[in-house]
Amino acid sequence: MASELRVNTLKDASGANSVAMTYVAGGSAKVWANFNGTGTPAVNESLNISSLADDGVGKYDVNVSSVFSNANHSPVGSMIGDGSTAYRSYALVASLSANTASKIDVSTVNTGDGIQANTDYTSVNVHGLGDLA
Repeated sequence: MASELRVNTLKDASGANSVAMTYVAGGSAKVWANFNGTGTPAVNESLNISSLADDGVGKYDVNVSSVFSNANHSPVGSMIGDGSTAYRSYALVASLSANTASKIDVSTVNTGDGIQANTDYTSVNVHGLGDLA
């Protein structure tokens, strides 16, 4: 038998610090993934991810198991390169224009040394915030 706990506010043990449940539910990541973006991309750890698709160099689709209510969710991310000079400056783009309720579209771009090109990275991290359907 399932049980449920209904509260409006959470407080710490002293009762001095509190947070409304709307912030807990609305502000928590509904999707996250850490994956290897080089070679054959593979998910290392994740929450609410059904699969990862390789769309070419530095381009991935992170597919969501329990979908968002619409395509207007907020994706964020970061990545780690191999430590070489060419990987010291980079940007992660999670394009809202290509997102859907069931997918986060990810591009990893090397912006170092005047380069602006999609690049595979050894560790890519993506989080999705928003309401689930």
